[in-house]
Amino acid sequence: MLAAVAAAMLPTLRSAFPIGAHDQLIRAATVPDEDEALRVALRWLAENDIDAVTFREHRLLFAVMDRFGTRLAGHAAYPRLVGLQRMLWSRAAMGRREVEPALGRLVAEGVPVLAIKGAARIASNRSNARARSGWDTDIAVPRGRMGDAFDVLVADGWTPRGGPSPHYVRTHLGVMRSLNLYRGRVGDIDLHGSPFHPGHGGEREDEALWRRTVPARLDGHAVLCPAPEDSLAIAIGHGGISAHEHSDWMVDAVAFMSAPEFDWDFFMQIADARSLQTPAAIALAYLAGQCDQPVPAGVVATLEEAARSSPLAHVAGHLLARPREREGLVGRLARRAVEKSRKRASQRADPLPPDRCLRVRRGAAPPLQVSAPLVTEHALELPADGRVGGAWHLRAVIQVPVPSVARRIELEVNTPDFHLARVRARKWDRRAGTLVFSIEGMLDVPEQAASVILQARPARLVRPQDGPAHAARYAALPFRVLAAELTRTVSR
Repeated sequence: MLAAVAAAMLPTLRSAFPIGAHDQLIRAATVPDEDEALRVALRWLAENDIDAVTFREHRLLFAVMDRFGTRLAGHAAYPRLVGLQRMLWSRAAMGRREVEPALGRLVAEGVPVLAIKGAARIASNRSNARARSGWDTDIAVPRGRMGDAFDVLVADGWTPRGGPSPHYVRTHLGVMRSLNLYRGRVGDIDLHGSPFHPGHGGEREDEALWRRTVPARLDGHAVLCPAPEDSLAIAIGHGGISAHEHSDWMVDAVAFMSAPEFDWDFFMQIADARSLQTPAAIALAYLAGQCDQPVPAGVVATLEEAARSSPLAHVAGHLLARPREREGLVGRLARRAVEKSRKRASQRADPLPPDRCLRVRRGAAPPLQVSAPLVTEHALELPADGRVGGAWHLRAVIQVPVPSVARRIELEVNTPDFHLARVRARKWDRRAGTLVFSIEGMLDVPEQAASVILQARPARLVRPQDGPAHAARYAALPFRVLAAELTRTVSR
């Protein structure tokens, strides 16, 4: 009796479905009956202002335009749709052109490259290249090859997102599941050591996925694609917990499940091994019930039964999958709690090594005249007879001109080959001027290091297209060195 009452209190799958105008766009892109899908698309255009929608709708409109093209020409918004399609396609093509040489270098270096998500859809069927507007390229490499792939990309001019140096990132690669890298104005690679988020399978499941991969070509390069059942699981594993921030993943899902060799029983085994029953049940129930996709009878029921057998996990998965349009205040707070819980679980599963941070103190007002030049790096040479590594004490005093914004001030201490420590300070006021910082702490210098380098780092990566306001808040800040010394404290 109690079990039946508890089951009745669990949220229904339908309560997590997309609604309103967003639901219309998804159906226009995915309903198999072309005439019905076209009617839905025209109804959306009649009821919505194309100039008022956001990027998430743009991506679905791109798919709708790819599907219907000139069949929408009778609508007044058609010229705007054509312009939107060209803009998104051009941006996607520019990004892939930036990524193409990097793929070639990875393949040439013998690093296995697995195309996932939208990249897998394109690699498995070249005709999908014009139907996908994603700006980033998602690839995975074996977890043990993350370092090799990272070194290839850094040598090719790619920069880690967020602003840390490549040396810093290398100290964390052993436990990182994914990493964003950028190059130029539009280059964007998501490098994954595992195709799934933490909690959705482990090394054994990933190894099985790699064994099932099939050869493919992405922009002329020999890559691998997951089996279609794995590709559907990856699409759901990423998109099915994002509250439909971007729903073109559902268009990808339809493409993957439409593969002639798709095995639904095998997919359910994967969903069970990956603990994806709740998002899979919601996504497939929506695609079957709202979008008329041919999901076999019993698949959704089996997934839902398995999901409901773990009530807390089912509720958490439902909160993550439910569109934000359905959320009230309580729902937003509950979702935030689930997201924090997932983050803590992820940190426990893949704990990052603690940062070594040096002590920073605000100093006295700077002298009126300072002859030292502004630099972004300052090297302290180690004596030739001291290049045997060991503990060194660093003391430095620097002057930093700061803009009129509150922001973080980031520096790193590295050798030419290794990361040693971070230096982090905070400017709370919005006054421009100069600040003086005293930096002090112990460094564990590796063997044969020739120098120790104090380096300014951005608080967040600044790209060429970012405006001056973004640069003022996040760009690396040059500094003047007023004093700096290294003292050997322990010999080896």
